[in-house]
Amino acid sequence: MLELYHNDMSTCAQKVRATLAEKDLAWDGHELNLRTGEQHKPQFLKLNPRGVVPVLVHDGNVIIESNIIMEYLEDAFADAKPLMPGSPQDRAAVRNLLQRLDTSLHLHIATISVGIAFRDQLLAVHNSDQALESYYAAMPDPRLQAVYRDVVPSGASSKSFLQALDGWKRQFADMSNMLASSDWLVGDALTLADL
Repeated sequence: MLELYHNDMSTCAQKVRATLAEKDLAWDGHELNLRTGEQHKPQFLKLNPRGVVPVLVHDGNVIIESNIIMEYLEDAFADAKPLMPGSPQDRAAVRNLLQRLDTSLHLHIATISVGIAFRDQLLAVHNSDQALESYYAAMPDPRLQAVYRDVVPSGASSKSFLQALDGWKRQFADMSNMLASSDWLVGDALTLADL
């Protein structure tokens, strides 16, 4: 049985749900309210000490980190629609793109999401400086905590937000170059990199 702890607005959860859909895998969902901080509660932190979604539980085994979950689904359900290319070179290209997401672009998308989508919701739910401070302090990841502390008060004018936009502009330019010579990011078939 596959269980996914996720949220409707989490881009990392979205790509895992897209992988599940492309592979036509049945799953049960547990949607957490990220605005109220359900991901910071002790019960969830036992599953993922980083306090972020998604988390996949497969027959009692806990898998965290969206790219790792996607590769796990590819390996565990190899008979379902393949989402990794056949050649070692193309597989490496997919992994390079996934690693780029993990090393910089993930924090950029979190920054943009907080600035555009979550900021107003967080300010409405945590309507005092003390309530916001409690929300920030509950975040186990210091890098993510720093993003929230910068972007929630300042929104799209924060330094972090502007840096994140620049990072994604470079990514979109690179993706345009890749798509100029093939139908998908790596070759002529949908891969984990596209999801």
